[in-house]
Amino acid sequence: MPPFPKRIPPRGPGKRSARQRVLAAWRGVDLEPLEAAQRDRARSVSAVMPQLLTDLRIEKRRAEIEVVRVWSELI
Repeated sequence: MPPFPKRIPPRGPGKRSARQRVLAAWRGVDLEPLEAAQRDRARSVSAVMPQLLTDLRIEKRRAEIEVVRVWSELI
């Protein structure tokens, strides 16, 4: 048996900072859980754009537009 028991972390949200407590009191509501959820979902544009361009099939559409443009010039 180890000489000291393992430390078990507390459950629930962590301690709020003074800033968080003051903002919650000033607003009259605690928005920290909502703000934390939005912060976790946020991703950079560079992480989103490649998949977005693939989903929109931009390259295929550009090729189709080029075919129509050349066809129009030929006719």
